[in-house]
Amino acid sequence: MASPAARPIGSTADDALQLGGLTALALAAGIAPITSNDVWLHLATGRWILEEGRLPAEEVFSFVAAGRPYVAHEWGSEIVFILVERLAGLGGLVALKALLAVVVGALAYVAARRRQAAPPAAGLLAGLALFVATAHVWVRPHLFTWIAMLAALALLRRGRQRPAWLAALVPLQVIWTALHGGFVLGPALALAWAAGEGVRRWRGAADARPLRVLAAAAGVSAACLVNPYGLELLRLPFELTSSDVFMQAVYEWQSPLTSSYAGTTMFAGFLLMLALLGWGALRGAARLDPCDAAVLLLLLILALRMNRNVPLFALAAAPVAAGLLSPAPSRWRRATGWTVAAAVAAVALLVAAVGYPYGPGNLRPRGTGIGAAAPVAACDYIQRAGLAGNAFTTYGAGAYVVWRLWPQVRVGMDSRNSVYGEDLYRQYREALRTDAGLAAYMDRWPLDLAVVEHLGPFRRGPDDATDRDFDLPHRGFLASGRLALVDFDDYTAVYAPAGSPAAADDAYRVIHPVLLSSVHAPEDLPQALAEAERAVARHPRSAVARWILASVHAQSGRPDAALEQLRALEKVAPGVARRWGVGRSLDVARLGLTGLMEWRAGRCPAARRALQEALRLDPAYAPARDLLPRLGC
Repeated sequence: MASPAARPIGSTADDALQLGGLTALALAAGIAPITSNDVWLHLATGRWILEEGRLPAEEVFSFVAAGRPYVAHEWGSEIVFILVERLAGLGGLVALKALLAVVVGALAYVAARRRQAAPPAAGLLAGLALFVATAHVWVRPHLFTWIAMLAALALLRRGRQRPAWLAALVPLQVIWTALHGGFVLGPALALAWAAGEGVRRWRGAADARPLRVLAAAAGVSAACLVNPYGLELLRLPFELTSSDVFMQAVYEWQSPLTSSYAGTTMFAGFLLMLALLGWGALRGAARLDPCDAAVLLLLLILALRMNRNVPLFALAAAPVAAGLLSPAPSRWRRATGWTVAAAVAAVALLVAAVGYPYGPGNLRPRGTGIGAAAPVAACDYIQRAGLAGNAFTTYGAGAYVVWRLWPQVRVGMDSRNSVYGEDLYRQYREALRTDAGLAAYMDRWPLDLAVVEHLGPFRRGPDDATDRDFDLPHRGFLASGRLALVDFDDYTAVYAPAGSPAAADDAYRVIHPVLLSSVHAPEDLPQALAEAERAVARHPRSAVARWILASVHAQSGRPDAALEQLRALEKVAPGVARRWGVGRSLDVARLGLTGLMEWRAGRCPAARRALQEALRLDPAYAPARDLLPRLGC
């Protein structure tokens, strides 16, 4: 039992107040649509495990990687996810990630209190860490690594007074190994803690037992082998993170210092946590536990290597910084904890109301269910049309196609880098980026359909390479004559074999969501009108379909019909504009066409207002600048 002097300061009411604010933030972070594409692969793998009664040993979902060794290194999480989905649906998965976020926030807070942090300090630092981590609150197994890491650090700390607690690290590690590839952090944390105990022993601490912790580290390392894949499971995380191809291609595997992560609110929170930790260390250097210092140095190195580790550092640093920054209890009693709890709750309200702010103009969608970018409509169409076989799938679409359509459809690519390896990934990237690469891919792998993402007619990728990724496959499929466009919404296009019944009934031969100009030859206008009306009837909330139909009406001399579609477009455009990254240019084009149609309909003042608004958004917009002097009103 801890001595009275070692008990955390504050009262139960103080703790309840701070935990209430943290819980609100965690729920606001967790109650959000499922946007991570990886979850669909976890569900598909979990479903396969339950149906087959064993773990997979070779790849079954992909036609290009079929038969390759497959290590389901997160099989425990996949079973948890599929059981939750079967019991409570996708809403249950949303609730699960919210619950796990609540546990993470509570563990960080309790760890701070056990370091003698006053409740407001513990609430403030745990809230900051939770905010940084909120960007990664997805239905993914890494949430279990956050909990396991905080639990392991708590056991290591408790092991000083009661060595028996160290033994609990072994079963924790066995469970962790089944849940997420981050299990390799377990032995590393124990070794870092042992190094800190060695420093404490050198300084003369009576309770320092580095050899005892080293023995625990050995037990934890051995526990990693208690898994169905043996040494192969241990090799996998190191193999993936040593690949330059994947480290450069996957955003969350890139360093926070050398990627766009540096412009996010998460990075700002990371820097603030570093500053607060440094300030606390300077103020209370004598109170800085060498074990905490060793662990935080390890986690900082990992965070600087890849930004997906930033939440790990923030969650481990928060309790330490809170303990170092807590002044005398009397001062904290004078400064009520209501302020801190209210501030954390206010952030929670902001996240719940507008979405998590990744950065300027980049907000996580609100609500529940499935994120808008998932190819739900594409899979619905494929099922209705009875399409099956090998599908060319873009990186973000493949996982959902596996979940919805396997085994009738096998994919060419998804986000499981360990299955495909560098060679197949390079072939896929070449197919996205060069005509020759796509032609070679189609010659090597017979394709029966394609599910391909796009950025719409106003596409603006974050760089030239991304723009090509969303452009070239569409052009290549049409040029080959083998596949025909049969369905599209604002995010995904579906292609079927040119001679199939689906192509005969549903092919779009004149309009296209990305590649073809919205200007049509006069003889093509009747067919363009029929196809655009069919696209809107299928997907009434599609900004692409509405824009195409408005353009066709405008070219056909029907300004009022065009304006009707432009008004509908204004209502559906904001969400898709965020996805495309073209909010202003989309609004400018819509206002420009609105001004032209109002002018042709004889409503000059309305035309002037629309054109002036377009120029306010973009002073260089030539169509509005050229038309305004001609209005005559």
